[in-house]
Amino acid sequence: MFTRLFTPRWEHADPRIRRKALESGAAPPEAVAKAAREDEDPEVRRCAMELLDDLALLAALFASEPVPDVREVAGRRQRALLAAPLQTGPPLELRLETLRQVTTAELGVFLVRQAQVAEIRVAALEQVQETAVLCDVAIGDAVAAVRRAALERIEDPQAWETIARETRNRDKQVSRLARERLDAWQQARSDREHAERLCREMEALQAGNLQAGDAVRIRRLDAQWEPLESASPAQLSARYQRCLLYTSPSPRDRTHHRVCRHL
Repeated sequence: MFTRLFTPRWEHADPRIRRKALESGAAPPEAVAKAAREDEDPEVRRCAMELLDDLALLAALFASEPVPDVREVAGRRQRALLAAPLQTGPPLELRLETLRQVTTAELGVFLVRQAQVAEIRVAALEQVQETAVLCDVAIGDAVAAVRRAALERIEDPQAWETIARETRNRDKQVSRLARERLDAWQQARSDREHAERLCREMEALQAGNLQAGDAVRIRRLDAQWEPLESASPAQLSARYQRCLLYTSPSPRDRTHHRVCRHL
């Protein structure tokens, strides 16, 4: 009787009473954390998780909770704390540390769309792979720094074109950066195609019998190849150099040609 009289209600034998004690807000933080970790009743654990502000504990509970519905409560509470405004949630550095340790793709997508703090959205972008999501952020986020960070994560030329067009009148810097990326990609593709054509022409010369006028063609091809060489794939460059070696008429001419190219 003495024990029942002085035992806190959140430690009562009846789980319904324990749950009501937690819901009333009377339990201290350490009692709430203990209930979330150890209570044998899933509904009591669920109630305790909904009251937690400890991001590390929520992450641990999300990883270890055996009941799926209760585990989802831990994940939902974690997402809510990470996405909350600074004045109503954990400190920014604690949130960023949590993201460095436990971020998943699903959490990243949620936060880039829902987090109230721009720094959290930028950090969450590191876990986002879906081009469509990144494109939406690059076009529609309210903060320019977040839009630029999303653009940096995109490697899709079609997305660059969409972003350049959609932000042309709203964010000229992002529009310009997207256009520059697209132009650079198109130029690189054009250069690769040109280098491939030069290589095929040189291979055709190698395969046939060299004629007197072919020396002029070789010099013309080589002049076109030279500005493309540094950016060409190593395999393509090796193909070209092998052809050039065998299409030069003699060892002496090949040596002279090599020296003249690099003077």
